[in-house]
This record gives sequence, C-alpha cells and structure tokens, in this order.
Amino acid sequence: MLCAYCNPSRRFQVLRISNLPSLFFERVIGPHQRLLFESPTQALLEIYTGDVASSLLTARIPCEQLQIPNIGQDV
Repeated sequence: MLCAYCNPSRRFQVLRISNLPSLFFERVIGPHQRLLFESPTQALLEIYTGDVASSLLTARIPCEQLQIPNIGQDV
C-alpha cells in the first residue's frame, strides 16, 4: 500500500519499520518534509526525533493509518 508521512517538527527524524524481519526500511527526513513510501499492511512505522548524537523514539504509527486512498479506482 502507498503511505505518506509528514515531519511536523523542527528537527530531523529517522523513520524505521522494524516489526517485519524480512523488510528493511529506514529513512531520514528533515523538518516539514513529506515522505511517500510503500509498505505492507501489517507494518508499524517508528519515528525517532532528535539530533545526530541522540534520538528518542517519539511515536509508533500503524502504516494502515498512513495509507493514501486509491483515488479514481473502482472499489
């Protein structure tokens, strides 16, 4: 499924999916940047916010909640 996430903070964030052992996904996005990505339905996006020296896990979001609806396709 196609998903989107926007970094609402003023800091860099590391986005990671780690609950699926067969999938490696990790991206760094800047403040107010948007990321489009494909994900399996059962994936969980972890969001780490901070600086280069340290970052903290600030959220876990089911990728189903980030799914972009299929516009213009018959259901």
